[in-house]
Amino acid sequence: LRPGSCSRGDLSEQLLLLQNADELISWAEALELQRKRWCQERSAILARCSQQQAAAVGVEAAFQLLVTPVRDSLAQLQRRRLAELVDAKKDTEKVLSKEVRLSRRRTEERRDAAEHSMRLTRWRLARESERLREEEERLMREARERERIESVRLQRNLEREESRRAAMRLESERLAEDLAQERQRLRPA
Repeated sequence: LRPGSCSRGDLSEQLLLLQNADELISWAEALELQRKRWCQERSAILARCSQQQAAAVGVEAAFQLLVTPVRDSLAQLQRRRLAELVDAKKDTEKVLSKEVRLSRRRTEERRDAAEHSMRLTRWRLARESERLREEEERLMREARERERIESVRLQRNLEREESRRAAMRLESERLAEDLAQERQRLRPA
């Protein structure tokens, strides 16, 4: 960068990085909401499975009391239904687990990208700060040099003025002596 100039490209890149960071944060929040919804759905499915399982046990007890000859077929049906529910529960848990892992990975990737962007921005700001500090030091050196030159010039002017005053004083004294001698000479004896 040239001293005193501000690059539009750097500002636009920084603005873009900040916008990207905001977008990543909103994505992470959306993913977190989706994960919560999935957890709620999973809980609802598990609750339904538990309710269905409890209902199946109640039905089995009633049937055993009322219909003894059909007990074996109902028990087999219940075991099959229970196995299906357990399999459905396991399948649901696997799907949810996979989606949660994927969501976490994406969130981590976005967080890493945002952190990288922030590190890059901090590095650029540090570099710009260093450049400004060096520019300030250069300007201060130049100001001190101008002050030194002005001080030398003023000192020389002062010395010339003193020399001129000393010469005028000598001339004044010489003229005063000449005047005194002239008065002495013109005075009647």
